[in-house]
Amino acid sequence: MSRAAPLGIAVALAAHLLLFAAAVRAGTVLVPFSDMYDLVARWLQYRQDGGLLAYLFDPHNFHRLAYTRALVALDMGAMHGSEVAYLVVGLIALAAAAGLLARAAWTGAPPALRLPAAAVAAMLVLSSVNALDVVFPIDTPYAHAFVFGMAALAVWDGRWRWAALPLAMLAALGNAVALALWPVLIIAAWRARAGWRTLGAIAAVGALFITLYAAGQTSPPRGAFDLQASLLYGLAWLGLPWSTRLGGPAIGLVLLAISLLAIASRGGPGSPTLERLAIRLILFSLGAAAMAVLGRSGFEPEIPVRYALFLTPMHLGLFFLALPWLAKRRSAPVLAALIAALLAQQAYGVLKVAGAAAQVCAALADFAAGRDTPMVKVFVHPDPQRARAILVEMRAQTGRNTPFAQ
Repeated sequence: MSRAAPLGIAVALAAHLLLFAAAVRAGTVLVPFSDMYDLVARWLQYRQDGGLLAYLFDPHNFHRLAYTRALVALDMGAMHGSEVAYLVVGLIALAAAAGLLARAAWTGAPPALRLPAAAVAAMLVLSSVNALDVVFPIDTPYAHAFVFGMAALAVWDGRWRWAALPLAMLAALGNAVALALWPVLIIAAWRARAGWRTLGAIAAVGALFITLYAAGQTSPPRGAFDLQASLLYGLAWLGLPWSTRLGGPAIGLVLLAISLLAIASRGGPGSPTLERLAIRLILFSLGAAAMAVLGRSGFEPEIPVRYALFLTPMHLGLFFLALPWLAKRRSAPVLAALIAALLAQQAYGVLKVAGAAAQVCAALADFAAGRDTPMVKVFVHPDPQRARAILVEMRAQTGRNTPFAQ
């Protein structure tokens, strides 16, 4: 690496972070919409009836959103419905995950590539696309699950490996997609040739936790399972964030093939720590995609780009696996091209986040004016009249009278 390279990487990282900040600024919508009305309604019920544990842990669309519900209580109470708490906690979660994965890249990369590896890891996590899971309050549960999930995968190889189990539980209290961590931990233990007692302990704890998590829940009605449509949905999901505009399932198919080849050939017991982490990251994204196919493929005609956060581990894993290859070659042009591509994607993402926020704000403006347009039912609430009734009670509780549109 040349003497000028560290400066160039620092400048690129600073530009990337500035663009992330621009995405946050352009996309932040501090007004309730979508499922936030249902979560506020549940808080209003809790205020009347009590029952703290039931309030925190009762399911919401299969998810047990303990952190989000705690934030609703904080926001509706001490913060008078400002909705700032969701943004702040989401930013902290995403930044913590970026720092954790950048540190793993720094410590595990070949010495000559430590700085670019850590910078790229941070850039992949703090992308403008992932800012969607910070700027919209209803999407912040993904950030909660992500930070605990990444921590669970990162600690597995160290002396604190058993901390991965409680961290996996904490991740699922952010979003149910974190349940995919349990098979990943079992596979990681098996590949490390752990004893049957270790495998049995992880499987037993995971099975018990998932059973308790799913207790009392029922699946919503859906049509007959369509294998072809579900496969196409899963491949498009794996291709996020690009598959919404480019290539559709083809990108996901390529990434799936590369990932399966990597899992089959890398990450064995004697492999480096970063390589084993890379395989766990890839497995988690594949597990999240499988859960999406089982849980969402009958409901959504298009795949929201907000799910791209859970594909970030796959991208990180494939990048980590490429580092030894890059270390043996003239890597500067490849890394420069990669960083330039990430910066270009970051700039484009700012525009997309701003456009998504503008759509939401336009629907909120129609809602405020009493126009129950189709976009109001998509973005604000399927039942606008119910949302208005919740809003009236919310204002009575918080004293807030904020306009609907930014």
